[in-house]
Amino acid sequence: MKIISYVILSSFISLTTYFSASDFSFEYQNGQGQGSFSLFKNDAILKENGRFEILKEKSIKIFIDEEEIELTGLPRFASELDHLKVDSLSILSQTAQKFYISLKSGFSKSEDEKIINFESLVINCLNHRHSNNLFFDDFILNCLEKGNIRLGTLVLPKKSFLLQNSIKNAVGKIRLGNIELQADLKMRISGKLKIKAFASYDEEQKILQVKIKSAKLGILPITSILLEELAKIKSDVLKVDKAKKQINIYLKDQIVFQ
Repeated sequence: MKIISYVILSSFISLTTYFSASDFSFEYQNGQGQGSFSLFKNDAILKENGRFEILKEKSIKIFIDEEEIELTGLPRFASELDHLKVDSLSILSQTAQKFYISLKSGFSKSEDEKIINFESLVINCLNHRHSNNLFFDDFILNCLEKGNIRLGTLVLPKKSFLLQNSIKNAVGKIRLGNIELQADLKMRISGKLKIKAFASYDEEQKILQVKIKSAKLGILPITSILLEELAKIKSDVLKVDKAKKQINIYLKDQIVFQ
């Protein structure tokens, strides 16, 4: 068996000038899974209409035909997923031009029974920074400079601050760290959610810091409520500093080039 000695997500953004993947669909449950794709292409590989298997050990191994791709250094939340289903994931990366992700729908369930559903995700960012082989570093810093996000529907766990209700028609714009987000929020009080924030990334500590400038539901200010409810979420990845109105996202464990 030929073993590919690099991680897909790192290679396409750091090591190649062009990457394209179309219609990746798969389901992963209880340590194994399988899926299919219509196209996988970069400077070294061209595969069409393929199928693959996924095997979870200490890392996640993906087998495509006679080739093995190993993903190591996964963030804890990714390695602890018990059930993951993805429908029609497509990615396009062009050096110094754009980085584009689209996803028709997704479902995840963690080992502690937390379920997340989402539909119609599109991320479109600059893609001109290639400083190292850490995918998240380059991805985050490029998107913080200039990025756009659209999300059709997001349903969070029952224990989340949204109480199993949904966010719909979310649109986000990021320019030089400044974030503007609007969405239709359905909960006990439904309305238009508007959030303004500023985000920065500490490359050395691997911390994404998001400082909330304002959050409103309609005309009702909800910044304190938002931070209070987020602070109740038990997570090693997300921490809230209510005094500073800041959310810290820890990404020390990353998918790395090997």
